[in-house]
Amino acid sequence: MSGVTHHGLIVVGVDGSAGSQRAVEWAASEGARRHARLRVSHVLDDPFLPADALTAESPTGARVVAAAKALVAETTDMISGKWPEVTVTSSLRLGKAGRELLRSADGADLLVVGSHGHSGLVAAALGSVSTYVAAHAEIPTAVVSSDAGGVEDRPHGQVVVGVDGSAASSRAVGFAFDAASQLGRELIVAHAVWDPMTESMAVVSLLSHIERVAIDDTDVRAIAETVAGWREEYPDVRTSELVFNGRPAHVLEELSTDAGLMVVGTRGRSGLATLGSVSLGVLRKAHCPVVVVPGR
Repeated sequence: MSGVTHHGLIVVGVDGSAGSQRAVEWAASEGARRHARLRVSHVLDDPFLPADALTAESPTGARVVAAAKALVAETTDMISGKWPEVTVTSSLRLGKAGRELLRSADGADLLVVGSHGHSGLVAAALGSVSTYVAAHAEIPTAVVSSDAGGVEDRPHGQVVVGVDGSAASSRAVGFAFDAASQLGRELIVAHAVWDPMTESMAVVSLLSHIERVAIDDTDVRAIAETVAGWREEYPDVRTSELVFNGRPAHVLEELSTDAGLMVVGTRGRSGLATLGSVSLGVLRKAHCPVVVVPGR
């Protein structure tokens, strides 16, 4: 559209599955909100295809390539029809899905993938590709499940960010503040304390049963300083800082039930902001889209 200033680029991976369809819709909606360009990226991860399958006139793999081109064309047409304000382009690549998807997102501001898919791009459950890109991307990566409720489904859903007091989690907090400001939503800054010695008491299934507990002064100071710095930059964002007693992944899973967006970091320390068991657990079970923000 003439007269519209584009702010950045969003890349979304597609494979024709229900998960990637939901990811496309979420990415397009995000692109419209940000006035960002959108790139639809499909990767042919087939070791039996020749290296020149996308350019040569060889009949080998012609049907597979034609189907891939049709999928990309249908996806871009759908986006243009529902979100005409979004400038959309496409990318069709051949190779290892995770690696090529990251290459397609080079220079982008956000990468979006589905959490349930097929054909290699986003495998069933939380597949190897979505795990790979979330762990290796140098830009924020959104993982969207087919049944995830986002801000369009939850008018009052907050933005939730998990913090652990580490310096690495500051970028996740910054992303969360920016998202909450743009969406006009409350921001929940969540920290969890979990003592393995009291696991039977700490691990619960309902948020209403998770107790708020006191935490170490060092953690309090680090979290407060991190939040205070971003609050000065985003004075419009209403913020609640909550501390819970429970396993971090379980706490965030329960918070995601009513949230519109969940934000976690990578490479923090001992809990909410690492792409280890906690972040993987959140990605597998969250009830809303999850954005993983690299700490580097």
